[in-house]
Amino acid sequence: MQEDVEEFLRTNEKTNFLQSPEWAKVKTEWKNEFIVVRDKENKVKGTMSILLRRVPIFNRYIMYAPRGFVCDIYDKETLKELTEKAKEIAKKYKAFIFRLDPDILQEDE
Repeated sequence: MQEDVEEFLRTNEKTNFLQSPEWAKVKTEWKNEFIVVRDKENKVKGTMSILLRRVPIFNRYIMYAPRGFVCDIYDKETLKELTEKAKEIAKKYKAFIFRLDPDILQEDE
């Protein structure tokens, strides 16, 4: 993983261990796709680690981003970019479900 991405994950207030590359390594029965969104100056704006698991009966995948997104949750542009990249991954793996449980308070509208 690139140094600037590691630094972003170390310092961002929304970082959670479940979004770390180390957690993805523990989940040995899952594939991992890691999304990085950058600004015009190539600075990291957001990341999301997505775990993928094949469901044999359907021969398709489920996607799970535990405690993801890692970004400024009020930055709609970054959220949109992360979502679009997640959609690309869903198409690539023919995923039929994407579970996401971001670190956002329920009363935060």
